[in-house]
Amino acid sequence: MAQSASQKRLPCTLLSGFLGAGKTTLLKHILENVEGLRCAVLVNDMAEINIDASLIKSGGLVDASGELVEMQNGCICCTLREDLLLEIARLAGTGQFDYLVIESTGVSEPMQVAETFTFDSSAAGVASLSDVATLDTCVTVVDTTNFMANWHSVETVVDRRSPAVVAEVPDGDDGGPAEVAPTDEDERNIVDLLVDQIEFANVILLNKVSTAIRADLQFLRGLVKRLNPGAVVLESDYCNVPLHQIINTRLFDFDKAVDAPGWLQELRGSHIPETAEYGITSFVYRSRRPFHPKRLYDFLDEYFIMVLHMPDDDDGDDDEGDGDEDLVAKRADLLDKARAQFGTVLRSKGFMWVAHDSSMSLTWSHAGVMLNVDGGHKWFAEQDASSWPPETRKAIEMDFEGEFGDRRQELVFIGSEMNQGALTTSLNSCLLTNDEMVLGSDKWPTAFAHDWPRWHADGNEFDEEDKHRHEHHEHEH
Repeated sequence: MAQSASQKRLPCTLLSGFLGAGKTTLLKHILENVEGLRCAVLVNDMAEINIDASLIKSGGLVDASGELVEMQNGCICCTLREDLLLEIARLAGTGQFDYLVIESTGVSEPMQVAETFTFDSSAAGVASLSDVATLDTCVTVVDTTNFMANWHSVETVVDRRSPAVVAEVPDGDDGGPAEVAPTDEDERNIVDLLVDQIEFANVILLNKVSTAIRADLQFLRGLVKRLNPGAVVLESDYCNVPLHQIINTRLFDFDKAVDAPGWLQELRGSHIPETAEYGITSFVYRSRRPFHPKRLYDFLDEYFIMVLHMPDDDDGDDDEGDGDEDLVAKRADLLDKARAQFGTVLRSKGFMWVAHDSSMSLTWSHAGVMLNVDGGHKWFAEQDASSWPPETRKAIEMDFEGEFGDRRQELVFIGSEMNQGALTTSLNSCLLTNDEMVLGSDKWPTAFAHDWPRWHADGNEFDEEDKHRHEHHEHEH
């Protein structure tokens, strides 16, 4: 994108981060120190009363040259996304502002907000929001004092809601209110949200470092670098960072952000050796044999709290009969058991082939103690080759091997002092044996019948994540 083109559009910084991380403190810091820049502010809150907006207004932080837009009773990454599009287009269309800062809720996913810039916005009088505005920087604020506890939590987002409608989640920096906990039913796991916010950002701000446990902070530095190798990582107290590192950076690129996660880079063979100094390492497990459904299920159930995202069920199945106390006790037991057997596995992700259904891949996404399993895409060996994306055809063909085509296991593990041998042995024990393989794929579904769900392709058999994986996959060969 040429510089002259970007100057005609309203640049935006998106602030993300979990509840209480310090986003409002960062927003205040920006507004108190921005000079010579006509800055508009868009503040999103999940509650009926927008506490963040009230704080900004009462502090007189938006002067006559700026504008404060309040968006509340919903989240800009889902229920208010159309409203967000219209507001950004309106602000950009006035020509009165040099910059826009968007503070999202603590439970929003930055990728979904960023996608808003690519949507059709004809209702706002422009063909695309990207014609009048550009996402300049995506910042995620991380609470270093509470991150590890949240990472190993079994709680969902809704578990963090307060019984009071406007109960504040303390910011932790200045004691003032930061935002309101979500009040609608949100069954996403906290650790999954943390991962989404870190992996998509291009600037990560480790906040409250002076109050963090030194060993945890050192560990977190390595984990963040592994999760998002290309991000700029800053450290602060009270979010006190130079503005040029978060405003007008021109760092954000949507395609690069989608490609950013460390697990995806690891699959491509792009190692990040400098993280070894923090004790964080990784490896890729690969196999050309399918997993036995029951042996795989038993293994996952023994070491993880598994969430099976059932077809046509957005919430998934995650032992809903267990009470909070039972889940907390189970989490502690599983963490101890897995750590003793495999070391500390912090994050793992990839796709797998399970013998009960050789038509589709399954996705594996784990962080902390939570493991999500969902339907993936139809294997390319199952598809008409004429439907393959032409720009990745060569890479797809290079993934084919033997009679089973591109069916395989590819799982990236990221952690500390991991026992790769023990993990590999356990996963290998879940694969079909030689005797089981000779039965043939047509006999496997009945021979190894289990309660695993069968997912079905929805017509969009080649998803964006798979596209990005294949666009660079040929470099490995």
